[in-house]
Amino acid sequence: LTLGFYEELKKNFESTLEVLSISIDQRDHLTSSHSFRVTQYAIEIGHVLNLENDDIEKLRYSGLMHDLGKIGIPDHILHKPGALSGDEWTIMQTHTTIGQHLLHTSRRPALQTAAIIAGQHHEWWNGEGYPKRMKGEEIHPFGRIVALIDVFDALSHPRSYKQAWDIERIVAHILAGRGTQFEPRLVDIFHANVDQFIELWCRYRDFP
Repeated sequence: LTLGFYEELKKNFESTLEVLSISIDQRDHLTSSHSFRVTQYAIEIGHVLNLENDDIEKLRYSGLMHDLGKIGIPDHILHKPGALSGDEWTIMQTHTTIGQHLLHTSRRPALQTAAIIAGQHHEWWNGEGYPKRMKGEEIHPFGRIVALIDVFDALSHPRSYKQAWDIERIVAHILAGRGTQFEPRLVDIFHANVDQFIELWCRYRDFP
C-alpha cells in the first residue's frame, strides 16, 4: 500500500470526525461550530507549548470530540430556554461520561485520548468540577487545556440562558479562574499570549 493511500485514509478519517462534530453542535443552533472553534484555540495553546505533532493531532481530535456525549442528552434539556432544574443539570452533566464511553470503544490512540478529554473537560483544577471531582494533575493535560478553551468559547457566544460576553469580560473571567477552575500555568500562558487568542476570537466568533 502506498503512502498516498494512507494519507487519503487519514484525510477521510479527519473529515468524518469534523462532520460528526458539526452534527453534534448543530443539534443546538446556539452552539454551531463550537467544537471547531474549541479545536482552533486548543491547537494554538498546543503550539505555544511546543507540543509534538502527534500530540497536536491528539489535541485536535480531542477538541472536535469533546462534546460527543451531547448526542445522548434529550432535546428538551439541550434546547431548554433558561436555567436547568437540578435534575436536568444532573442529566446534562452525563454528556461527559457518555462521550467518554463512546470514544473509549475505539482502539485508536488518538480517540482513546479524546475519550479521556470528553470525560474530563468539565473538571476543575481545585476539584469542584464534574463528573469525578478530579483535581490538579489528576486531570489529563489536554483535559486542562480543553477545559479553559471550552469556557473561553462558550462565553463568547449566546446561550439560551445568557448573552454573549465581550472579550474584556471573558479574559477577566479566565484570569479570575486561575488556580480554582483552571490550571495556573495555563492561565499564565493564555494571559501572556492573549493578543493571539483575541485575534483568533475576532476571526472565528462569527464562524457559521
